[in-house]
Amino acid sequence: MSADSRTGSVEQPSTQMLVTVERRRRAAGVGWWRSFRRSGTAVTGAICIVAILGFASIGPLLAPDPIAQDLGDRLAPPMWAGGTGEHVFGTDTLGRDVLARLAGGIQNSLWIVLVAMFASIVIGTVVGLIAGYFGGWFDSVVMRLADIQLAFPEILLILLVVATLGPGTGTLILVLALTGWVLYARVVRSQALSLKEKEFIDASHALGASDSRTLLRHIFPNLTAQITVIASFSTANIVLIEAALSFLGLGVPPPTPSLGSMIAEGQAYLVANPWLCIIPGAAIFVIVVGINLVADWLRDYLNPNSRK
Repeated sequence: MSADSRTGSVEQPSTQMLVTVERRRRAAGVGWWRSFRRSGTAVTGAICIVAILGFASIGPLLAPDPIAQDLGDRLAPPMWAGGTGEHVFGTDTLGRDVLARLAGGIQNSLWIVLVAMFASIVIGTVVGLIAGYFGGWFDSVVMRLADIQLAFPEILLILLVVATLGPGTGTLILVLALTGWVLYARVVRSQALSLKEKEFIDASHALGASDSRTLLRHIFPNLTAQITVIASFSTANIVLIEAALSFLGLGVPPPTPSLGSMIAEGQAYLVANPWLCIIPGAAIFVIVVGINLVADWLRDYLNPNSRK
């Protein structure tokens, strides 16, 4: 009788604990969705992002080849300026369809931005974890390199890399990754320095956990919120840098479209044919605003001090 009672007393709390954990997990899932719906800025930003992604996905199906030229139909106006439905957004100086180039430019720009951001996150996170957790000479070298890079004007670093390797998509991704890893490395390092002194880290070592297991199972999961917030804000900045480099001719080589190069090609016709610059400029504006609005909500949601 006493044995059954002891067994029951052990099993019952275990069951209640599992139920509690499951309820908390579901509440967390419902919580972010409720917070998102109640945030007008987050919803607006999400609509902007979805609209851009939808246009970039569907646009190539509705428009001709973005690099196909028709000199007999050059500088055709868009539909709202007296143009025809054949070229909804008009054509550029070489008779290329602006709608097709806009969709292709968004695809190319976002692909470059995402790859560069992923590379920055991986490099910065790995370097920051190792430097913060192990310290020593590696930490000193990495932090001095980071300080030097932050003190060096970003545009000069970009021009130096491009002049050395030559313009191109690969060079552009490399430049964006090299200019972005420092922020992740510094934040991750500072958090790793703080977390490795916590009691749960000492407990994991006492149980025989290796350094790699401690980093992957205990320290890195506690950094995902900070990394996510940094990435959300950095994305908008990378979009602007990519557009600026493409505008200067240091990005995607022609005739491949990109948003920055489209603005550069249309700047000479800004007065007579303003849509050549306004349309890609508006796309950059919508992308950056949408990302920043969602990033603002994400920062507030992931910050425990901002929750009631």
